[in-house]
Amino acid sequence: MRSTIISSVLFLLFIFMNSYMASAQYHIRTQYIRASAAPGTEAPVSQSGNGFDLAAGYWFRLANRRIEFLPEVNYGKVSLPATEIDLESDLRHFGLALPVAVYPLDLEGDCKCPTFSKQNEWFKKGFFIELVPAYQRLQAMEANGDEVTWTNQINLGGGLGLDIGASDLITVTPLVHYFTYIYTSGSAANGAFVLKNQFKAVIRVMLRLDY
Repeated sequence: MRSTIISSVLFLLFIFMNSYMASAQYHIRTQYIRASAAPGTEAPVSQSGNGFDLAAGYWFRLANRRIEFLPEVNYGKVSLPATEIDLESDLRHFGLALPVAVYPLDLEGDCKCPTFSKQNEWFKKGFFIELVPAYQRLQAMEANGDEVTWTNQINLGGGLGLDIGASDLITVTPLVHYFTYIYTSGSAANGAFVLKNQFKAVIRVMLRLDY
């Protein structure tokens, strides 16, 4: 119930902020995930696995500051190896995220950057710090297709990124993120897994039609 309320608030926040900010532009994202997981928050032993994440969303910003918002929907999977107590399993997730990027070196910039024509200031205009609240709906399934469980999870992440202008229309952004959970409905009693910690190496591509 709590996770449903939080995800609903995030969704309404997306709509409200988009109504008062600059016009949106679209982005897609892919990332490599290195995560630790456990069967519930009570479990002392975690399994580590690798996976991927795909997302699509849009971009908007504050009118007079380079504080930018990139709400998105995402899908991904983390594969966990077999252990003495658990079979090999896959954790699939569906979710919403609201990355908030702050550009400390260009906070009052014009935001027409970084583009290919402004590469002389690429680091000043492109470097940012990002905070990412996120909701995940996790599906844990053993490799043989048995024992499917569902978990709701609220995560909080942070990271660093750098926008690189591939052209005046396309910006490519490498990022690194670290996430940890702040709420989960999973427990050892119901056999649900929890993604406790997640390291993510990210590539984001943004298409800006307003240039």
